[in-house]
Amino acid sequence: MYRNDLNNQFLYFWSEYQIWQIGDDYEVNHAGVHSSLWEDARCPNEATGWHAYVDSEWVVADSITASCSGALISATFCSILGL
Repeated sequence: MYRNDLNNQFLYFWSEYQIWQIGDDYEVNHAGVHSSLWEDARCPNEATGWHAYVDSEWVVADSITASCSGALISATFCSILGL
């Protein structure tokens, strides 16, 4: 789990669907962005097939990628590009 201190958003793994998600609460399955279902990427920068919730539906967001910017959990955030 990673936290962006600037906007209090979390990047976290949701094991039930084996996806990485971005949302404001890492303890619930409610997010605005997620990686491909059942991909089971070990790190968010290995995840592909990102989707964003736009206008009440999930859309493929090819422009979204994750890249690690630090190693301290809860102090760093993998930057999400293309939002």
